[in-house]
Formats: sequence, C-alpha cells, structure tokens
Amino acid sequence: MRKLLLLLVLGLIPVFSGCVEDIQDNENDESIEDIMDAYEEGQDEVSTEEEGQDEVSTEEEGQDEVSTEEEGQDEVSTEEEGQDEVSTEEEGQNEVSTEEEGQDEVSTEEERQDEVSTEEEGQNNDNSVVKEGNTVRVNYIGSYTDTGEVFDTSFEDIAKENDMYNEARTYGPMEFKVGAGQMIPGFDSAVVGMELNETKEISLTPDQAYGEYDESLIDSIPKAEFENAGIEPVEGETLNFGPNMPPGLIVEVKDEEEMVVVDFNHFLAGKNLDFEITVEGIAN
Repeated sequence: MRKLLLLLVLGLIPVFSGCVEDIQDNENDESIEDIMDAYEEGQDEVSTEEEGQDEVSTEEEGQDEVSTEEEGQDEVSTEEEGQDEVSTEEEGQNEVSTEEEGQDEVSTEEERQDEVSTEEEGQNNDNSVVKEGNTVRVNYIGSYTDTGEVFDTSFEDIAKENDMYNEARTYGPMEFKVGAGQMIPGFDSAVVGMELNETKEISLTPDQAYGEYDESLIDSIPKAEFENAGIEPVEGETLNFGPNMPPGLIVEVKDEEEMVVVDFNHFLAGKNLDFEITVEGIAN
C-alpha cells in the first residue's frame, strides 16, 4: 500500500507541478495585465489630474484676464475720476469767474451809486436855486388883485406907507421850509426854482391861497361867554378862540339878543391875491 501510495504521489507530482505552473503562468499573466491596467489607469489619472491642472490653469488665466480687465476698468475709472476732478476744478474755476464777474458788477453798480450820490450831494449842496426841502428866507408884499391895496408885507417902511404898521410885529424876511405845508399852496410852489436874490410876482386864485368863502363858518355866540372870559366884544376885532379853532372876526354885536356874530373864515378867503416875492436866503 505504501509503495502504491508513493507511486501515486510521485505520478501526480508532475501533473500537479504542471497545474501549479499553469496556475502560476495564469496568475503571472493576470498579474501583468493587472499591472498594465493599473499603469494605464494611473496614466489616466495623471492625465485627468493634468487636465484638472490645465483647467485650474485655464481658470487662473481666466481670473488673470478678469483681473486684467478689472485693472483696465480701474484704470478707466481712475481716468474718469481724473476727468471728473478736472471737470470739478473747471466748474470751480467757472464759479470763481462767475463770482468775480458778480463782484465786478456789484463794484460797477456801487461806483454808479457813488456817482449818483456824489451828483445828488452836489445838487443838494447847490444853494443857488430853491428846491423842495430847502429852508428859505423871503421878503414879500401882498395885495388884492382887484384893488391893489396892500394887506400884508415884510417890509417895515411899506407897512408904514400903507397905514398898516404894527408895533408888536418884527419886520424882515420870513423863513419857512419849502414843501412842508407851512405856507399857502400857491406861495409855497412859487418859490421852487427861484434863484438867490431873485424877485418874482405871482397872482393866486382862492383855491391856491386861502380857499373859497364858507357861509357855514359864520356862528352866533352868546355875549355872556365873552363876558365870562373878561372880554368885551367889539365889531371888526379878530379874536383867538383857542388852539383847536381858527381866529374869528367879530362882524356884529346884537345887544338886544345878547348874541355876538363871529366869522371864522380867513379874512382873505374868497379873494384873488397878488404877491411880490424876493428870495433873500437858501439853506439845506
């Protein structure tokens, strides 16, 4: 049995060895194929990695291009900002120029105003001709147009000649401010434009002088009121009746009725009047 087994074993060894060799050959072939496959896969992976790197490089190049484009845009923006700054500077210069022109116009206007003011001052300082607002001194002779009778004058000698001299009065030039309403309208306006030492003759109607005669200004006052004030009423006498009333001329005393008739019209109301005026002085 042992020999038989030995022979069997010995007979089988070559077969087994062949099988082993076939298996090893197969295994070797499979191993080589696996290695080649693995190598090719590795190369594929390397290629894939390189492609990935290429893609990264391409992306980086794209980013570089984007960066370059952005830098270009930044340069354009910087250039535009520079242009804006130049524009702003030019606008500022234009504003300065406009402001200077405005100042020049103001200066010119001020110079004109100064010239006007100087001219006005020169006119105001010219006291050779009467202007409204001047204070003047005049001598005058007043008379009725229809009769020529003198009713008032600033000359003492003429007052004496016409039996109208008043010792209580100071004769001489009369002073008033032109246009201030201190004189009757026709007299006030007549002196405007007159020169120093000039003499003028004028004729005035009632509306230019003391107004028309008004019948309603005639009043009857009880005689007792005069007696209570210590006054004896006399016809033809002019009395002052207080600060709020004009002077009144007593035209009639009615003893039986105990009444006094007083005319509060100005004694020259309704009269046409002539004046001879001489300008003696002009002041601002």
